[in-house]
Amino acid sequence: MKISILLGAILSISFFVEAQAQINLEGRKIRPRAECERICNEQSLDFPKNRKELDKIRAEIEKEKDTEKLKGLRKKEQDELERVKDKIEKTCTDICEGNPL
Repeated sequence: MKISILLGAILSISFFVEAQAQINLEGRKIRPRAECERICNEQSLDFPKNRKELDKIRAEIEKEKDTEKLKGLRKKEQDELERVKDKIEKTCTDICEGNPL
């Protein structure tokens, strides 16, 4: 029972964040598509599911002392960051596609 309530709350919060990018809550007006995508992209990088792997890599970087391994980890960090940003951009484009130009 508690798990279903928790899952429902998490789902509700995720819908609210998506809606927050689409609608200006002060005036209750739909945001233009470009503004919607900008806000969505800014907020989505902080979501735990988007940062999970990135945080693991950064923890490894902090522990590592060998310069060769550090270079490899930094490259891996950059690749993961690009992958996450691409994923967020695609998601935000889908979320905001119904907004006016």
